[in-house]
Amino acid sequence: MYVYLPPEYIQHLEERLHKLEKDNEELKQKLENIKPVHIENINYKIQELVVQELSGTLNIGLTAEADAEEVQKWFNGDGKEGVQINDLEENQSQAANNKQTE
Repeated sequence: MYVYLPPEYIQHLEERLHKLEKDNEELKQKLENIKPVHIENINYKIQELVVQELSGTLNIGLTAEADAEEVQKWFNGDGKEGVQINDLEENQSQAANNKQTE
């Protein structure tokens, strides 16, 4: 089964094809003429950063929103034995005592 196309339509398609080919060649030429941008060095000036307001909560590590019992369960599954979790102040005072004795 063939479809008959009028000669005017075929001529229109040929003209459109030639125009698209011409546009394509022009774009290729423009692309070849574009010079690449080369950045040798980027300097960050953190010291010039001005913070006017700092607010919010900073959560670091696994224990940010968990209590000691919950963390104990994470480490050994039952919370009965395994990793011992002490208060931070207690650990700091022990470390200070150890430094004094040295």
